[in-house]
Amino acid sequence: VVHLLEMKVCILLTILATSLRISFQAISNGPGLMYLPSNNVEALEYSSMDAVLANSIESSLVLFMDSFRSDDIDFVPTFNFLARELYTWKRILKIYFIDCAFISRGIVNQCERFPAPALYFYPPKYNKSNPLTRPRQIYSINNEDRKNTVAEMLHEKRIRQLEVLKDHFPLTTAHPSDLFIYPYRKGIVECIVLLNHPLGSAIVRDTIFGLLPFRQVIVVGADKEDLGFWRFGLEHPPNKLLILHYKSCSKPRHYFLTPDEVSAEGYVKAVAEFLQFLRYLPDPPLLSYTPTDINQVQRSIIFNELAKQKSVLYLGDLKVAVQTILTKIANETLIEGKKMIVLKNLITVLKLSFDISYITQFKLTEIYNDLIVKSSTIEKLTTQDISRFFPPSLILFDGIGFVRCRSSTPNSRGFPCSLWLLFHYLSVQSASNTGKVKPGSILWAFHGYVNHFFAPRLYYENLERYERDNPISSVETADDEILWLWRAHNHFNKLLAGGLNEDVRAPKIQFPSQSSCPEGRKKDFNEWNVSEVLKCLKRIYSSNNLSLFGLPHPFGKI
Repeated sequence: VVHLLEMKVCILLTILATSLRISFQAISNGPGLMYLPSNNVEALEYSSMDAVLANSIESSLVLFMDSFRSDDIDFVPTFNFLARELYTWKRILKIYFIDCAFISRGIVNQCERFPAPALYFYPPKYNKSNPLTRPRQIYSINNEDRKNTVAEMLHEKRIRQLEVLKDHFPLTTAHPSDLFIYPYRKGIVECIVLLNHPLGSAIVRDTIFGLLPFRQVIVVGADKEDLGFWRFGLEHPPNKLLILHYKSCSKPRHYFLTPDEVSAEGYVKAVAEFLQFLRYLPDPPLLSYTPTDINQVQRSIIFNELAKQKSVLYLGDLKVAVQTILTKIANETLIEGKKMIVLKNLITVLKLSFDISYITQFKLTEIYNDLIVKSSTIEKLTTQDISRFFPPSLILFDGIGFVRCRSSTPNSRGFPCSLWLLFHYLSVQSASNTGKVKPGSILWAFHGYVNHFFAPRLYYENLERYERDNPISSVETADDEILWLWRAHNHFNKLLAGGLNEDVRAPKIQFPSQSSCPEGRKKDFNEWNVSEVLKCLKRIYSSNNLSLFGLPHPFGKI
């Protein structure tokens, strides 16, 4: 029985290990896509956009979005449904998306001009130096309006190609340019549907759109005076439409159809039934809707980035840490005594040392001025006071969330990871801004926050035990402060290594690693070269090593 149990456990572990390998293999194959070809949306790179659109004989609908921006994420299902609805127009309209998350900062593009997803219509053979092919933004607020707007733009940008008609029969009209035909592929057209309606009428437009799934068909609209049925030796019975069929005939056979009603819907229904009688089939419909697994896409984008950047510090992690710190404070019901002292120290340290984000710094300065400068005598904050200084609407962050601290398994990394990164960054910033913050202040702010505001009590007890053996009061210089926090972090990593909550993708190590700081260890690898470690820490946690990856392209400042 024991052997049987052991075998079952081994089998389960093997299955788990295999699933993990498959999961990480999928992640490592490249970043995911918010939109898929199975929903009639193709990915387009910004660098090749002009060339692709310049060579397109179809019009294009291009969505500029950002996988790291909440409004764009919310728009994903809506745009998927629009793209699927426009699938039957694919003969004349291609639908693309450009993910601004992968565009280098500093390039002026549609991503930086608008705070929300931006949708543009591009005519065929787009040429950015030609004002006649200038793209137009679609401002409609719902899919029905967007569809109608696109239809109007397609109608306006119609391409009049008469060669297809000249291949099939002679025209004697003095004004052949009045014919109305959408782009086609020569040699495929076998049926021409003639409508005696004005060229610009909605009934002609909607009939064309309705018959687009039949690739062998084009629709011609003309006023009766310009292209009467009499030109083909035919009388025009009332309320009928004419189909010219060219398959295997030198001269076209003509057929009159009587629709159920004189409308685009009636015309489309009559022609579609007739075409299927002739064994012409429309394009196959899209397969069932493929919903976007947004969390999985974001995870794959992040892990693909992290595989390339081993020692980069991400501003997104730091901003989430600050946001979480302030949110936890805002959820307090009473702050007084030592807790009040810790709060004031914490806000002061953040205000003086976290100056890389304009919006965050603005909010921190506002809190600092209200809480410390203007209200320096306040010794206690009630729930009402806390709501005034830290309102629920205090939002400093919009982005994908954790980057370096993103976990691949539940209940690991996240905020504790970003908290360490934030204070490592603050300690290095304090060292580079000598005089702003007294050495040790960063550490006392960290120690106080973990004691009074951080939920896991065991975390503080371990930190308190470490601090008793390594007193913060012994820190005399800014460099000492950087090294104290580094040693403390490694101490915690050693305690937690191999635990149940350890992320298998980011195991607890003694930092910095050999690859990120090769000169940080002595030749036998058992001792630290502390002076070199200090240089590495200052490099890794400096503002110059900050990446904006994970933050949306800003509408203004970040």
